[in-house]
Formats: sequence, C-alpha cells, structure tokens
Amino acid sequence: MTKQEQEWSERSRASVVANEPSPGLLKALEILGSNNTVVIPGSAIDLGCGFGRDTRKLLTDGWRVLAVDICETSILRMEESCADIREDRLTTQLASFAETNWRLATLINASLTLPYCPKDEFGYVWSQILAALIPGGVIVADFFGHLPGAPMQEPMVMLFSEAELERFFSPLKVEFYQEWYGDFINASDEIVRRVAYTIVARHTF
Repeated sequence: MTKQEQEWSERSRASVVANEPSPGLLKALEILGSNNTVVIPGSAIDLGCGFGRDTRKLLTDGWRVLAVDICETSILRMEESCADIREDRLTTQLASFAETNWRLATLINASLTLPYCPKDEFGYVWSQILAALIPGGVIVADFFGHLPGAPMQEPMVMLFSEAELERFFSPLKVEFYQEWYGDFINASDEIVRRVAYTIVARHTF
C-alpha cells in the first residue's frame, strides 16, 4: 500500500467512526469549487444518506439536498441531526435506489452505498445517475474491488473490476481516483478486508 492509499484509508475510517463528512464528498466539493462552469451551492442527491454525515455537510454549505435511504430509522436519524440547519432545503425519500424519484443535480454523492445495490438493478440505477447529473456537475462514489485470493463475488455486495469501472465512467471525465483498503462487515456479520475505489467524475459539456 502506498503512503497516499494508507492516508486515504485512515481518513475514510476516521470519518465513519466520528460521523464526519466522507473524504470523497470533501474532494468533490473541492473540485466543484475550483471550477466556474456550474453555480454552487446547487442541488445535490445523497444516495444512501444513512445518519446524515454527508447530508449535514451539504446543508451547512447551502446546498439543496435530496437524501435517499431505504432504512426508515436512518432517515429519521438524519432528519434529527439536520433539524437545526435544514430550513426548506432538505427533501427525503424512503426508497431503494431503483425506486428513487430522481431530479437534476449538480452533485450526486454515493459514499459506500452503490456496492450494496442489487446487481440486477445496478445498470438501471447507473443510467438514472447519469441522466440526473447536469453538465458540469460531478458524481462522487465508492466501489469495492477484488483482492487477490479473495472470492470474486460476495453475497449482497457487488465487487467491481477496474475494467468495469472504466466502462461505467466512460461517459464522464474522471477528476479524482483513489484506491484504498478497509475492513467492512459482510452479509454474515464478519469483518472482511476489501479494496475500495473512490472516484469523482464530471459530466462534460
């Protein structure tokens, strides 16, 4: 593992433990802020918002946020954590990614969530993500990959090859790509080591 991979891995783990914004979202905001092709803050979609660590950051920065999660408890916890800043800029949807009522967005955030999308729904969900992203907007997403010697697939989790990710992101311009490693809970409640990829990509004009 390179020094950069190790540092990103440590930042990612620390952000989850501390319930702080994900490093990927912060990188995406940095990239959007350095480019004047879109007006920010604008409209964002937080896919798999969980307890709201990224939603809260977006609302604090003035974004209008559509927060989506399939778990009602997560939605309720997120709304509670954002009650002091939500104003009228937060919309929630209790839905799977495939059932999401999409809207146009300058930023789509999927922090450690897309690998849990059912495999037979991923193609449709990805097409909706691409359709929702406005020109100049960015998506930031995490994906799990294959570790040497590990199973090529896991129950209830999608693992992606680098070739697959390259194909998925071919309509976009990749602005940031970081490979990293972490320990995650699998479907059997066991801790497994995985390689992960954080990707920030832009919808070009």
